[in-house]
Amino acid sequence: MRTIAVDIGQTQSRARVTDSETSFERAYPGFVYGSDLAEFIASTIVQIARSESLGPVEVVAVGATGLYGSAPQASDLISRIAPHLTMSRLLLADDAVPALLGAFSGAEGVAVAAGTGTVGLGYGPTGAARVDGAGSMIGDNGSGWWIGRAGIIAALSAHDGRAGGSHLLLAALEERFGNADDFPRLISAQGSPVATVATFAEQVSLAARRGDSVAQQIWVEAARHLGNVVLASATRAGLSDGFQWTILGGVGRSQDLLEPFLSERIAVRFRHAVHVQPQGSVLDGVAVLQRLDPITPFGRMVTEWHE
Repeated sequence: MRTIAVDIGQTQSRARVTDSETSFERAYPGFVYGSDLAEFIASTIVQIARSESLGPVEVVAVGATGLYGSAPQASDLISRIAPHLTMSRLLLADDAVPALLGAFSGAEGVAVAAGTGTVGLGYGPTGAARVDGAGSMIGDNGSGWWIGRAGIIAALSAHDGRAGGSHLLLAALEERFGNADDFPRLISAQGSPVATVATFAEQVSLAARRGDSVAQQIWVEAARHLGNVVLASATRAGLSDGFQWTILGGVGRSQDLLEPFLSERIAVRFRHAVHVQPQGSVLDGVAVLQRLDPITPFGRMVTEWHE
């Protein structure tokens, strides 16, 4: 049986093609907010099929940013993909669902995907509860975008002579993007400014590890934001103290900067909550979604089509 699993993100997308003999992964461009998401998903799947010369596929599963907790009916996707690829079943899920499935393989707990954006999903006695994932305009606090933006503001503040600036972050900004005077023009011309800003989170982490107090405080605040997502997800999902929680994505790999502030925030309400390492990635979670039956625990966050 041949299957395709696709994780649509903002900075990049990843796909895994699996059959009875082989399994391989490929990276593809990320989704730019404001674009047609259905067209982007369809074109990515068609690109995968063409580049790998794929024949009929049993299951295609997609976890995507930009769904805001409500996966649309798959008929629009089917009409765009069907002329190019034969498939028997299609699953489309909000990206919070494969984050949870990748972390815990369907068990209860709270998983927060903190990459370019931030979205949390709690799964417990009262069902599934999605938190944040509202996009950079009104949400995504604690994400790579949020950290990168805070670092850039600190860099430009140092450039201007404003309070709260960091000369170390200013030097990092100019090394990466050129003269600070030109940065506002550069970022406004980007096709995906949110993803570009998110890349600066790496420089903020490096500055924090070098002892820059402004950068360190940015990570402290990010930790508290992510802690709030865990708290809200657990409470709404009806989880009791002692539940497992984890952070996936690029931000989650900087545990040395998030702790102890992240765990301290969670312990305000849940003293015995257990921080665990995720069993797998978001893409692994998309693969779990292919095997999940029934999909009803996640309500409108998942939609399915089959022949």
